[in-house]
Amino acid sequence: MDGEMAPPGEVVHLEPFVPQPGTWFVAFQPADTVWWHRLCRKGFAHCFAFAPRGNPDRAGEVHWVFFDPAFTCLDVRLIPFEAVVEAFAMNKVGALRILRIDRQGARLARPRWVVTCAGAIAALLGMRATPLTPWGLYRRMLAAGAEVVP
Repeated sequence: MDGEMAPPGEVVHLEPFVPQPGTWFVAFQPADTVWWHRLCRKGFAHCFAFAPRGNPDRAGEVHWVFFDPAFTCLDVRLIPFEAVVEAFAMNKVGALRILRIDRQGARLARPRWVVTCAGAIAALLGMRATPLTPWGLYRRMLAAGAEVVP
């Protein structure tokens, strides 16, 4: 179709999105906006991920994919480099904790009993585990070889 819209009523078959192998950064943040955040370990109420995509050898061809499985929606979009710099600055002052990990590549059938931000990120990373909480994801990522971003 090369950029053209399909006529109304026509079925368009799309390839499923499969995250590319490569490095992902997962940020863990404190929050207290909803009641269940009080049940989470301090500093681990929510998590989101971001990763560079594109050609690093050509200026302007690197984009950052932002993946935020929020309670109200799944936010997936391209973000500017400045937003990434801000996340790393927040990490430096302790407002976020960021881990770096290579995508594991597993494509697994998963039951969708409970979808949490931690479980969605684990699926994005191709991890075999399905943690329920951000703290559980943090521990599993470290066990899988993730590096703490200083």
